[in-house]
Amino acid sequence: MQRIHPEARCIGAYEINEDAISVYKRHFEHHEILEDVTEVEVFPKVDLIIKEAPCQSFSVMGHRNGFDDIRGGIFVKVIETLKRTVLSGNAPGHVLFEKVVMKGELRDRITELLEDALG
Repeated sequence: MQRIHPEARCIGAYEINEDAISVYKRHFEHHEILEDVTEVEVFPKVDLIIKEAPCQSFSVMGHRNGFDDIRGGIFVKVIETLKRTVLSGNAPGHVLFEKVVMKGELRDRITELLEDALG
């Protein structure tokens, strides 16, 4: 990100997996690890939110359990939090979701959820 926008700074990352936190901190030692993203009521006012889709839940290469998988449920909770954030007047300037190759039905449902959240 800083190659594109040198003044950009990360204010934190949401993660609960201890192994992932360890790797993240090794690479980004000065970034704060924030609370469990499923417990966030609204996101803070920021210019950009980056979210990865859980590959195991949605990718054609993964288990493809979609929203029935706990990781897929977390993804939905993040979108719901994003919607509350927008409604609170804290809408981020940009939202970037990582794309994974997935079946059309899941892709269409995620698109509907995002359109509803972002207006």
